[in-house]
Amino acid sequence: MKLPEFVKFVNKTLKKKLNPKRNIFQQDVDSIDFTTLLLSIEEKFNMKFKSSAFNNLTTLEDIFSYIKKKK
Repeated sequence: MKLPEFVKFVNKTLKKKLNPKRNIFQQDVDSIDFTTLLLSIEEKFNMKFKSSAFNNLTTLEDIFSYIKKKK
């Protein structure tokens, strides 16, 4: 999966249109949305996020890079 496909997946999951370079919490994403997103990603990509990584996952690009490193 490439970044544009990932962004489409996220936008569909959250029913929002997010900019992959901007902080997701500055784009009307709250903690429930963030949790929903991470759980959806874990299910889709068959992976788990480490809680220690959460503070570094502030943009969709950050999350995408994290997934790529774990695959």
